[in-house]
Formats: sequence, structure tokens, C-alpha cells
Amino acid sequence: MEDDAYHVPLEQHDADRWSSSTFTWDLESINTFMEQRDVDALKELGGVKGVSKTLSTDLKKGLKTEHGDYEERVEFYGVNYLPPPPSASWFSLFFEAWKDEAVIILSVAAVVALAAGLTEQFLGIGENGWIDGVAIIVACLIVSTVTATNDYVKDLQFRKLKETTEEKKTVRVIRNGEKTTIPLIELTVGDVVCLHSGDKIPADGLLIPGLDEIQVNESDLTGEPEDLIKDHKDPFLLSGCPVKKGSGTFLVLAVGPHTMWGRTLNEISEEEDTPLQLKLNDLVEKIGYVGMGVASVVFLVLLGWYIKDYVVDPMDIMNCTNNSQAVSVNDSLYSCNISATEGAQSIPHDPNHILVPGKWKASSLVEVLGGFIVAVTIVVVAVPEGLPLAVTISLAYSMKQMLDDQNFVRHLAACEIMGGATNICSDKTGTLTENRMSVVCGWSLGEEWDDTQKLEDILEKESDPEVKELFVNSLCLNVEDGKLEKKVVNGKKVTNFIGSSTECAFLVLAETLGAEPETLQEQHEAVKFYQFNSDRKRMSRAFPIQNGKIRLYVKGAAEMVKGLCTHVLKKDGSTSTLNKTRSETLDGIISTLQAKGLRTLCMAYRDFHSPQQWSKDGSGFEEELTLVSIMGIEDPLRPEVPKAVATCLGAGITVRMVTGDNLLTAKKIATDCGILTEGGIAMEGKEFRELSDEQREELLSDNRLQKNQKNQKNQRNQRNQRNQRNQESGIRNQESGIRNQESGIRNQES
Repeated sequence: MEDDAYHVPLEQHDADRWSSSTFTWDLESINTFMEQRDVDALKELGGVKGVSKTLSTDLKKGLKTEHGDYEERVEFYGVNYLPPPPSASWFSLFFEAWKDEAVIILSVAAVVALAAGLTEQFLGIGENGWIDGVAIIVACLIVSTVTATNDYVKDLQFRKLKETTEEKKTVRVIRNGEKTTIPLIELTVGDVVCLHSGDKIPADGLLIPGLDEIQVNESDLTGEPEDLIKDHKDPFLLSGCPVKKGSGTFLVLAVGPHTMWGRTLNEISEEEDTPLQLKLNDLVEKIGYVGMGVASVVFLVLLGWYIKDYVVDPMDIMNCTNNSQAVSVNDSLYSCNISATEGAQSIPHDPNHILVPGKWKASSLVEVLGGFIVAVTIVVVAVPEGLPLAVTISLAYSMKQMLDDQNFVRHLAACEIMGGATNICSDKTGTLTENRMSVVCGWSLGEEWDDTQKLEDILEKESDPEVKELFVNSLCLNVEDGKLEKKVVNGKKVTNFIGSSTECAFLVLAETLGAEPETLQEQHEAVKFYQFNSDRKRMSRAFPIQNGKIRLYVKGAAEMVKGLCTHVLKKDGSTSTLNKTRSETLDGIISTLQAKGLRTLCMAYRDFHSPQQWSKDGSGFEEELTLVSIMGIEDPLRPEVPKAVATCLGAGITVRMVTGDNLLTAKKIATDCGILTEGGIAMEGKEFRELSDEQREELLSDNRLQKNQKNQKNQRNQRNQRNQRNQESGIRNQESGIRNQESGIRNQES
């Protein structure tokens, strides 16, 4: 891939684009450039090289941080930090709590009940009519106060935790000519960042052309569901998008709130309701409809009765206690003799009074008020005023309990999401295990070894020096993103793993054998790189050696790489044919290591006598290999995992392990964790993919499937209508998987 193919002289730049600042490309111009993402505009700017010169950055050596250049750059372009939205005041949270549908209905009912009760008491037709309305208002106040207080306190704690968390996040960059790790928030425009498969792009920028292309998923930002190939035709990288395949470096053009991701987040203001909130709102709405329907029917019946008895056929009470023959009622004379008075009616069990035809009176409207009060009472009784309070108090208690378990919850309603999880799909490396790998045993040059000292003896005392050199180069040169960082902590030398723990384990072994990995890597420059992915399960790098030859180093899953080998390297540097008997012996060694729960990898190589026209996928080259070594790599299980799995199983939660490891290794680890139990199922991704949709659904609902290939996880869980919890190795969770689920839990190491 030729970078110069799309370079043009810097003199062709549009002068209007540049400001008079020390840094000639301002934020507004960069934002416009990244929004358009026009390759022709990039050509006008001189390609990636031209942009790097404009930003005073060297594409190979990265930024220079001395002489105040970094500080001035940060002041002009900013740092890679997305400031949280302004903190809401307690009163705003309090009023926000009143927007809950249940609280709104109860508040309206409370006001009506209070008004009706006071009116009833004022007219003397009832006592203590204000109690119901005041009680409902007090309940609403308690709900809003508890919710606002919890949200306010947790928001303050969350902001403090977020600042601490942001400081812990790191990114690999090239500065002053060396690869180093810096805090993510210190990233700025002009930095050269190292990207690898599985990384999330930390800022907006341009891919620096290298040995191969990379694939990126931009569905979160652009909605494009397919992975996009990034190369010289489309070198634009967007912050927050995961790298699905490949590795390389890119030039940072925008950080923090100036990235596409940052500007998108600033436009998002509304939060979606949680499943519990939706269900409660639906319940309250249905109860409200039913209550108001019944109340309306009752009120109409009472109103009809009022019209019949007080408007159409009004009757008055006539007092006949004095045996009067004629009594004046409503300016009319009536006889106490019912038979002599038209329309008169007797009152049961009351011989002293009779009912006689009368006229409508305004005072009779009290009966209408009474009917309205009955209808309001039905609505108030139908909508449970204790429901929001009970839910709020229970969620607040759950939040406190989860905090005691080192699970920080920012909002009350989030507790119900985690409480609704029925399945946990967990990665193995770094989640169930410590992600601190080391090579502990293996087979090399025709001989088995169970400790590194024996391997050192094989290479130093029994092998040809060129064989040892080839062995060490296989460990050090065929590396994608592993790096050892040396530090002194409390007077002691400490080695930190950066990037792939598997590759770091190889580098540690190389150091044990007396090699200096960084020096070797600086002395050799690859001419071709075939990247690792879950389908290939191997990676390769080609390097020039003496006499114009090219050596291709191959490393990957033991069963995969061994199947590509036709010869075996011997201690004296010669090779022997990998016949059926020897192949079966090696298969037995691999199975034995995997049964111990070790990750098994093979190292192999192939020599070419002249430069090659490399294929895109390695076909024709990653074959007829010579096997060098089989490595058994140990990754200890986290001590707290078996108890945690047992707790989940006891709560009725199904736990599944999803890993790209060999099936035997996966079964051993899953068994040690308590995930794979008697009668459980362990299945490889290839077998899982061959199942029909109905078979997959039946298998997943059976709760026995314990292991399938990583790239099938999100797709199958999305079709299940159960809440899923997805995790990724290390301290970061697999957010691309979580976004496809109804719920997700982000796990953060403290």
C-alpha cells in the first residue's frame, strides 16, 4: 500500500483553511474536515504526510514533548476528555421526580380530593374531608424527596468516580520516537496512536498506511452495520468505534468534545425509561383508565339519580306531626291525607312525614358534589399511592446493598435492570482468569520440557546457535501488540504487560533465554504481516534474512498451525518430515496440555529464497511450514470466581463462558469455575453455526450450553428475549455486545 499514491505537494493547500496560530490548523477547520471525510480534500492537504507536517508531527517518531510543545498543543486543541453534562441541582431532580405518571395522577387526585373534602366540610355535610388529600400529597413528597436525594448524592459520587476512572484508562502512543503508554485523557491532536484488533478508537484521526488494512465497525455513529475497511481509500477513523480486525497506527485530529462521538453525545439529552419504569407507567396508566372508567359510570349513575329525583320529579318533605289538614309547602297547600293529595308519597317507618311534589332548589347541587366526591374516591383508591414509594424505597435499599458489593449504581432505576438478568455470558481471559499469562511447559525441537530452565538447557547446550536465534526471533518478532514495560516500584523492578498477555508471555520467555526483544524488533523490519482473527487463529510476519531470503514466522492455535506443518525443526538445524506417527504424538502432547487448562500455541516458520508477491489472505504462503515449538501457557483462575458463579447459579441465573480457546482448555476452565457441570454442553463455534435457528433457540433455552465461539455471542443473545450480561476481558466490558441487549453491567476494577 503506497502512501505516496495520494500525496500532493503542500503548496496546493487552501490558504483560507489555515489560521495565524502557532498551530496552523484550527479546531473549526478540523471539525469541518472530519465531518466531510472527503478523500479529495485529504489529497489537497498533502495526504496523511501533509497533515502530519501541518500538525508538526512525525508519523514514525510521533510527538516531541519537550520544550513546552505538548503543553501549548493541549492549550490550543484540548485533551481527550468528555466533560460530563452540568450537574443537576437537588430542586431540579425533585421536580423531575414529579414527572412520573403515577405521581402525576396521584397529585391531581390529591388536589381534587382535598378541594372536594374542604368544600364538603365547609357545607357541613362531612368531617375531616381534607385527610385523604393531604395523605396522598405527603406520600408524593416522600417519593420525590427520596428519589431526588439519592440521585443527587449518587451523581456527585459518580462524577468523582468517573474522574478517577478516566485517569486509569491508558492508550499506546509513539512519542519522542518510542512506544509508550499514557493516560487516555492526555491524548491530544498530533499524537500517533497504536491500534490493535479489539481496541476502541480513542479519538478521531487518519489511518497511517502500513503493511495491511484494518476493519472498523462504525454502526454506533453512522448506522452502517457492516465492518468497514480502512485504507488509503478511506483512512478516516472515528472515536468510539471498535477495531474488528487488523492493527496499525493513526494520526489524531480531534479529541474529547471535538470528536464526532463527543459532538453526538452533546446532542443527546433524553434518557430512555428502563423496563421497570415502562411497566410501572403502563400499569399506572391501565389502573387509571379502569379507575376513571368506573368512577365515570358511578358518577353518571348518581347524576342520573339526581336529575330524576331533584330536577324531573322533585319531592319535598311535609311535616304532619300536628295532624294538620293543610300544610303550606313551596307556597302550595297540601293535605296530610295522602289519598287527598295528588302525587303525595309516604315515607316508610316515618308516619309523621310525607313526600309531596316540590320544586328544584339550588341547594340540591350538594348531591352532585357528593357524587363527584364518590367518583374521586374511586380513582384515588384505584391508583395505589404507596406503589411509587414502595418501589423507590426498595430500589434505594438495593442501591446501598450493591454498593456494599462494590457495584456502583448511579440511578435508582438501574437496580432493576441488573436484578432482571437471567443469563451471564462471560469471556474467559481477564474475566474468569487473571490475564497474567506465563509459558510453563511445552515441546520444542523434538523434546518435551516442563519448566523454562529445561528449555534453556535444550537451546544453550544441545542446539545449534542458529536454531536458538530462530527460536528467539519467533518469540520476539512475530508480535502484534505485546510490549513489556519496565518500572521500579518501591525499589523493586517490576515488569508490566502492555497489550496482548499471550505475546507478553512470549517476550518474558525470550528475556529468560537472554534475548532483548525491543532491540531485536528495532533491528528487523517486517515486509508482510498477516493479522490474527478468530477464523484464522494465527498470525504471521515476514522478515528479510541473509542472502536475500525471506523468513515467514507463524504463530497461532496449536491444532491450527500444526495442521499447516509438513516438517519439524531439529536441534542441529536440520528438519524431518512430519509423518503420521509423529503427528499423532504431537496431537497427544497438545491434548495433554489442553486437558490441564493450558492455552496451547505453536510456532512455525517457512523460508523463501527471494522476495514474494504476497497473497492477501496468506494462502500459498502459510503452508508447508516447519514446526519449531508447542507452548503451554498458563493463565490462573481468579480465586473469587467459583464462589461468584455458585452465587449466580443459586439465584437461578445461567452462566455461560464464551471464549476463543480450544475446546479442551475451555472445558477445563469452565469446570474449575463451576460453569460446566454434569450434563452441561460444550460446543465449538463451527458446530454452533451449523445449527438451525430452531435448534439454537432450543439449545440456549435449555440452559446447558456453556461455551460457543465469541463472534456468535451477541447474535444469539439478541434473539433471546432475556436480559443478558456481557463482559470482556480486563477492566473494560464488551460494550458493543451490551448495546444489543436489554441490559448490561459495566464492570470496573477499583
